[in-house]
Amino acid sequence: MPTPKSRIYLPYLQAWRLHALMTQDQLAEASGVGKATVVRAEGNKPVNALTAARIARALNITLKQLEMTEPEP
Repeated sequence: MPTPKSRIYLPYLQAWRLHALMTQDQLAEASGVGKATVVRAEGNKPVNALTAARIARALNITLKQLEMTEPEP
């Protein structure tokens, strides 16, 4: 498990968000992170591990899925 200070890239965040039929605003609200954070993460900027975990929880997936895999069609 990454430490809270770990920086994590979420290369498939946008694909997962669209798969969940969510807008950036909806994901930000559901995860409790700012919309700017969602936008930056989708732009391949790293986020801290706690933020990544909140986003994964809001998408109802695991952090490992969010970090490494593309959603199935």
